[in-house]
Amino acid sequence: MATFRTGSDMEIVDHHRLIEAWFNGAVPGTEAELDRILERHEPDAALIGPDGQLCQGEHLIKRLRDGYASVPGLSIEIRNVQPVLSTGDLVIASYEEWRRWIGGSNARTSTVVFTLDSDARHGLRWRHLHETWLNVGWAP
Repeated sequence: MATFRTGSDMEIVDHHRLIEAWFNGAVPGTEAELDRILERHEPDAALIGPDGQLCQGEHLIKRLRDGYASVPGLSIEIRNVQPVLSTGDLVIASYEEWRRWIGGSNARTSTVVFTLDSDARHGLRWRHLHETWLNVGWAP
């Protein structure tokens, strides 16, 4: 299994490459492609978006499915991945997510809770994600 720092860094970046490709339509909009994203999550994984809304279970799946190709030109840059805690079967990390797309950009800071899973890519599975808007202008 990968180390905490290496595994969390790689998983966060790799996962966002899948998200980026899905939302900008760079991959086919098939269930198989959607499953490549979902298989990295616990079945009851939760997302609290930067607007404070909880998205979990079937609602999260629907949101992902409906979001296919909805952000043309989306580019996601992950910055400042930091380990927070590794204890028992949980790993917590924080990072910044900087997004650009045709006509816009934004940034958020996130804290993710992973569960350790030797069958998962990089040994980690997404359990809980909490995002908060960063109040900054775009800084390349």
